[in-house]
Amino acid sequence: IKPLIDEDTLIVASTDFTHYGYGYSYVPFKKDIEANIRKLDYGAFERILALDFAGFSRYKSATGITACGFMPVALLLKLLPDDVQGKILRYDTSGNQMGDFNSSVSYASIIFTRGKKSSEVIDENPGLNDNEQLTLLKIARETLETYIKERKLPDVNNGKYTFTQKLKEKRGVFVTLNKNGSLRGCIGHILPREPLFKAVMKNIINSSTNDTRFTPVSEDELSDLEIDISVLSPIKKITGPEKFIPGKHGIIIRMLGSGAVFLPQVATEQGWNREETLCHLCKKAGLPAYAWKDDDMEFFIFTAEVIYENKI
Repeated sequence: IKPLIDEDTLIVASTDFTHYGYGYSYVPFKKDIEANIRKLDYGAFERILALDFAGFSRYKSATGITACGFMPVALLLKLLPDDVQGKILRYDTSGNQMGDFNSSVSYASIIFTRGKKSSEVIDENPGLNDNEQLTLLKIARETLETYIKERKLPDVNNGKYTFTQKLKEKRGVFVTLNKNGSLRGCIGHILPREPLFKAVMKNIINSSTNDTRFTPVSEDELSDLEIDISVLSPIKKITGPEKFIPGKHGIIIRMLGSGAVFLPQVATEQGWNREETLCHLCKKAGLPAYAWKDDDMEFFIFTAEVIYENKI
């Protein structure tokens, strides 16, 4: 096929993703089904967007994910040139549409367009202006206060906030809570899933109540908490750890079904060099400290625009 492809060629590969339920003989989990299906699907999307043929194949073997068009997608990853950029246009599940996750099939639309940069160069984030940054922080703070005090979401569509196009774009984002200089919670998602302002709302709730490393935030703590928001660039696979620049890049590792991520600011805040960062990241993934030297280790990098509540 490859010799037949030129600049005017449109390649279409068709598949659906996770088929969950006893009717599909695939029930890898029985709790938090909707969240776990999404996590399973997005693990595949990460590898597809990174054009990671080998990683996509290993992910299928490790998880048994029931994507019936695995071979067309794998073929697509072999056909695409290195300088394409991928983007998720839409994601949904039949379980969500029907309100029943006893049986569910996942669907996604992903588009690749050709750029001019090599696969190991990542686009810098198009920056948010001061008003957009302030809006995100105000929404995050209001969501945190309202949810912890009243267990409900604030009404952000009442005209109080102005939502620019950038705030409505789907972006990967992490929300970090710090208390007296120490981490109090950090949760987010690497791939774009929903509009940026909605992702901030969801992840500040998750960071304050669902980070299993900590007890849920109490109302008495609210005044002591500081919020950081990290808006992520697309991820890129790199050929080896030497391409990772601590302090500039966030880093993701994947091996044998295990993985972990550090945001770009982690290495700087901890005073770690490249080797120290990778050793700590391996431990976070539940792997031996020097597993990053293994030939099977996969590396992905990204950048982030970090918005600090205490600096605005």
